[in-house]
Amino acid sequence: MKIKLNDLLEALEFQSDEHHFFIHLKTGEVVLLSDEAMQLAEDGNDDFLDWQEEDVAVAKDYLENEDDYLAVPSKQEVNEYQMMEAFALNIGDEKTRDQLLSCLRGKGAFRR
Repeated sequence: MKIKLNDLLEALEFQSDEHHFFIHLKTGEVVLLSDEAMQLAEDGNDDFLDWQEEDVAVAKDYLENEDDYLAVPSKQEVNEYQMMEAFALNIGDEKTRDQLLSCLRGKGAFRR
């Protein structure tokens, strides 16, 4: 499965309390699920505007196939330091791994 990096970055940037992004695990597509579309899908109400049709269809599919979707983390859930540390810990070469971990310690870790 391939995911477009720009779509993922956009999703991270535009998440809000009312708009949530998910990765459809079968297609790799990054989809938006708004609270409004979810409410319409849950109510089973077909009385929505034409421009809402696609959003409600995605919401209905999500409700029926929730395991096919992975939530994109919110900005609050993303911890850059932990991501860098996890990457460094997965480096096979011990010398390179130790150098990276050393750079992450102390002040100025993000600059290094």
